[in-house]
Amino acid sequence: MNYYILEREFIEGEASFHFDEDYIDILDYSQLGVRFYNSPPKIFVDEEYKERAMSDILKALDLLPRKNIANMFASNYITGVQFVPILVDNDGVVYDDYYHMNVFASYPLLNEYASEARRYSNYYESYKTVTRMVIDSNKLAKCNIVHDVFRVKEHCWKIIVNDKVKLILSQLNVSGVRLIPVEIV
Repeated sequence: MNYYILEREFIEGEASFHFDEDYIDILDYSQLGVRFYNSPPKIFVDEEYKERAMSDILKALDLLPRKNIANMFASNYITGVQFVPILVDNDGVVYDDYYHMNVFASYPLLNEYASEARRYSNYYESYKTVTRMVIDSNKLAKCNIVHDVFRVKEHCWKIIVNDKVKLILSQLNVSGVRLIPVEIV
């Protein structure tokens, strides 16, 4: 199985977004898990930038795919991710066809040395910085990965996907992200 970093990629003129303060906990990676809300979290366009374009997957620290992408993941039984409906306010125009991609699965796979991991956070139990994401082949051999989408426990800020997810994203010709192969040593 091959693995890829689901890396954000801005299209030309794409806006940047941020979550409403009432929902800032949605970005707390210290406790990964399924989340529940009584109303859809809201994100707003970052006013300090002039760009307003919207790709298939928006960026607000985390990734926010369109409904058709979330539906395709669901219909293909993609595991390790929960899609939380959100409201997107882009200069007063509200869109309800985006979702927060809550990746709750994680595996201890990082090769700290090869990744040049540094700045360990006790709060997140994760390194804040890696020069490049490298999976440790020994850890991978011992790990039973049962999810299609996950985070690497020792560096929880990156989202990892497998070939099944890569195929879906390619078939949909999704804008706003790119897939970077993960090195395994």
